[in-house]
Amino acid sequence: ARLFSRTRNLCEDVYEIACFDELEFDICADVEVARGRDPGEILAEIYHRCAEHVTSRVRFSPFEEARREDRPLEELFTGPLSQRGFYAGKDTASVAASYSVADLFSLLSGIDGVAYLRDLYFRIDGKIRRDSISAGAPDRVLRLRLPGAPEQVQIRLTSLGRMLHPPFEPFKHRLDALVLKSSGADYAVQDLRKLYTAPRGEHLDLQQYTSIQAHLPSVYRVGAVGLTESVAPEVRARSRQLKGYLLLFDQMIADTAADLAHLSSLYSLDDGDKSTYASQLLDRSQVSGLDGIYPAQAAEVVASAVARYDNFYERKGRLLDYLLALYGESFHQSSLRAFNSYALPGEREPALVEYKARFLRAIAQLTRDRGAACDYLDPDQATASGLQQRVSCLLGFTDDRSRSLTERFSEHGLRPLPDDLIVGSHADEAEPGRCGSADFVPPDKAWEDEVPVLAEEDSAEPGVGVQALPQLMGQVGRLLPKRAGKVAETVLHRGISLANYRLGHVKGSSDWQAFLLPDGDAPWWRLGAFADRRAAIEAVNRLRRLIVLLNTGSEGMHVVEHLLLRPRSQGVKSGAADIVEHDFFSLRLTVLFPAWTARFQDPRFRQLARETVRLNCPAHLVPEVNWLQFDDMQVFEQLQAEWVQTYRDAAAHPAELDAAAERLVSFLTARRGEACWALTPAFDDGQAPGA
Repeated sequence: ARLFSRTRNLCEDVYEIACFDELEFDICADVEVARGRDPGEILAEIYHRCAEHVTSRVRFSPFEEARREDRPLEELFTGPLSQRGFYAGKDTASVAASYSVADLFSLLSGIDGVAYLRDLYFRIDGKIRRDSISAGAPDRVLRLRLPGAPEQVQIRLTSLGRMLHPPFEPFKHRLDALVLKSSGADYAVQDLRKLYTAPRGEHLDLQQYTSIQAHLPSVYRVGAVGLTESVAPEVRARSRQLKGYLLLFDQMIADTAADLAHLSSLYSLDDGDKSTYASQLLDRSQVSGLDGIYPAQAAEVVASAVARYDNFYERKGRLLDYLLALYGESFHQSSLRAFNSYALPGEREPALVEYKARFLRAIAQLTRDRGAACDYLDPDQATASGLQQRVSCLLGFTDDRSRSLTERFSEHGLRPLPDDLIVGSHADEAEPGRCGSADFVPPDKAWEDEVPVLAEEDSAEPGVGVQALPQLMGQVGRLLPKRAGKVAETVLHRGISLANYRLGHVKGSSDWQAFLLPDGDAPWWRLGAFADRRAAIEAVNRLRRLIVLLNTGSEGMHVVEHLLLRPRSQGVKSGAADIVEHDFFSLRLTVLFPAWTARFQDPRFRQLARETVRLNCPAHLVPEVNWLQFDDMQVFEQLQAEWVQTYRDAAAHPAELDAAAERLVSFLTARRGEACWALTPAFDDGQAPGA
């Protein structure tokens, strides 16, 4: 069950795991052996060959053996990939197969040391069978009884008519060694790198450049020899003029050579080098007399000239598009650029390049496992389904693991709610400095249109990612508009943009005030007062970052496979089957997204998410998409956790699993999602990420 759970696909499950009964039998034979080989070894090989013949397991051949048979690599790596060896697709035995005496007769005759067989038959349940035997039932398999004591040996060996009695202990030791070797060959992990020799390239210093001036005849007086002291000044001037003219072409060709040497970093998935064009400065060994031609700080001048034509993120993005196309994939950048509302203006293009690079780093897994399901028997349960990982990457989620989408708020005692549930009806419960009615103060003068972006080098910023949340909560959590831990969703939607903040003074106060603008003409939220303008700018920038991390930390998805929620108890009526249609459990899944984050409140981004799920879901499955508010998502995650815990012990408590599944089915049917077909495209070209 654990092996199947690790390797199953979406909406796949086993109905029942049954163990076959074993029906033991003996082989009886009179064998004439030739001289030259130990009789005990011959007897051990006879038993081992017969046991292997009737064994029903799938066998693998060592890769090295397949290579010695001149099998091409394409054949070895076609079909199911196994590190245990090469599977030729032919089972040596079937579970309910019958075995004939004639088959074993030819098998044993080929053993080294066997001269001929006088007699051969089976003994099963005390009866002798001289033609064939079978298990007799589909739930039984045959198993050859291997001798555990001398009296259990039913094969007699003779040599020239004389009976042989090989010692039992050496025979048993040899037989056990053969069985162990066979098992080890079937299950030992093999190193696939031994099958081939990786090609080794030859490094070429492509940046090395020889000036075109070195190839001109000496009459041009621009080569390495240079000019003598006796040369007339006008000749020297013409030579320098020609040298300077040719240097323009030298510089362009030298920069092209530098570009070729730069290809490894150009096609790299890391963006450490923020340039797609390279340059190099010629030196005296390449061109003589450069001192009077190159300007001061020539390297900086040349690099600056090249950089004017280097739109790094646009060119890097096109290169990554090319690498994606090699795998038959695409990453529709217009969609994420349009909805990358969490990034500052200068961060959007770098973020788009990073999305593509992250997709490429995992493209082998995302392509191979796009139909793989989550392993619910894994105690960590951190690995999400292939669909979840792929869609998360294409939609730009920061975390594609299987995790709670509400913990970023709950771990800090926060709870996002619609605005009308927070403001207006319970003003007397407002906390000081939060979003009670007293905090809705219309400003009257001296307001700045937009808060400037605080440069990282000008402020002691916290760490990166969700790790910075605790520190930011300690620094500016008090400024977050909330009441009793409840945060208005408008704060999450509007607080991600510095354009929605205002700084200034209010009547009767010299302090700097910070306000957040809600939608429309509603009163502004007063965030707090600060001693000076810089302190207010720092606080607003950090508050924006805190709100962004709360949003991105909540973005993700849950994938629910309906098949796993089917009734399991035999003979017990389950309520889950009564509340859904007949095909609810068949080839269907539900995808749940959070409804409270800034991007998911945009109907166009929701439509993009539907399209992305539809395009990347296996074609035989029907996905239904829904968005849950924070409270509903918490209820779902609790029901899901209870079901997973019960699922891991389903064999012992099937009735409890049915009860947990019924609660989850009731929750899903009460909030039925929308099937992902016949959708109006979110963009004119109808493309979504991964199309």
